[in-house]
Amino acid sequence: MIKISSLFTVVIPSRSYCAQTKSVTQGLLKQYNELKIILILDIVPAIDTGAVVIQSHLGIAAKRNIASKLVKTEFISFIDSDAFALEGWLENAYQRFQSNSSIGIVAGPNLPFPNENIQQYYSCKATYSFLVSGDANYQKKSHYSGEVGKAPSCNMHVKSSLFQDLTGMNESLKTGEDLEFCYRVTRNNQQIFFDKKVTVYHRNRMFKGFFLQRFTWGYTLLELGRAVNFRFGILMFVPAVTIIIGFILFTLSFFYTWPLTVLTVSFVIYLLMTLFEAFRIEKNIFRGVILSFYIIIGN
Repeated sequence: MIKISSLFTVVIPSRSYCAQTKSVTQGLLKQYNELKIILILDIVPAIDTGAVVIQSHLGIAAKRNIASKLVKTEFISFIDSDAFALEGWLENAYQRFQSNSSIGIVAGPNLPFPNENIQQYYSCKATYSFLVSGDANYQKKSHYSGEVGKAPSCNMHVKSSLFQDLTGMNESLKTGEDLEFCYRVTRNNQQIFFDKKVTVYHRNRMFKGFFLQRFTWGYTLLELGRAVNFRFGILMFVPAVTIIIGFILFTLSFFYTWPLTVLTVSFVIYLLMTLFEAFRIEKNIFRGVILSFYIIIGN
């Protein structure tokens, strides 16, 4: 019988061997005591981590690419330093790969930690809305399995040969390097399968972190769009297009009266849509109102 730890190498990029990085590393070694783990860190710890440690001050895509050059196993597994793999993480991924030779990536839910606070709760809930996550609003839920067009690198298993053939992730992108990689995988006629059994906990951000993440995502969206030829997840471009149209209408309102009317009506419709989405996700009225604010920020 094949030992599962001989098939996978886990790559964890991080700034340092902090408590969160230690937790995910030791959790994996507890499940799979002979598993090879590669930590790519800015600061190398003075203690034995049980993993291969490489120092790099480069971006997250470059860190993953550097680590991939050391991989000798059939599969590479990417997980974030603020995540935690649940039981059966590798076994379930392997079973899914075995079910179809056309599958190049297996991914799964990144669920919130059970002990997260109220700010993290709303950050997570906001991603349930298509206004924030587009057609990927299933990624933080545990009920869906099926073929998808993209997957997050906080919980991603890839055929090593495929990763090398596609020369890894795009190091020039500030964000969305995992989405761009998925785009090239599907263009290479390989499937991406989202399996609800391949599960990790992934820490959600506090409000400030959530705001900064969405702001960064917004101003780098055009760069990512160019990288994928604007053929990837059309819903994620809707907010940017809406803002551009709104700006044009606002400018025209200095010369005509009708643009201001259109702008006002559109804004009211948008607010109603946001509230509808919030109350669809969160039935409590008070929490629904707060969630609508997070959805607006995320949008």
